[in-house]
Amino acid sequence: MSTPGLDALGTALHATPAAGLEELSDELLTELALLVTTAEETQRLELHASLDEALAVVPRPVRAAVRRAVGL
Repeated sequence: MSTPGLDALGTALHATPAAGLEELSDELLTELALLVTTAEETQRLELHASLDEALAVVPRPVRAAVRRAVGL
């Protein structure tokens, strides 16, 4: 049986939630989905910040080429 909280968690995980999670309340599932989404966004921002920091050691004239090469 699908609930809004379980659907939100599935969307946040980009996958079907593990069996047994349907036992949690809809409120807890929604909160878990929010925590997963927030963690994913924080991780993405920290990754970009660390990549920018790493590119600081690359000589300025070639930074654009390096950014393109690594997909930034």
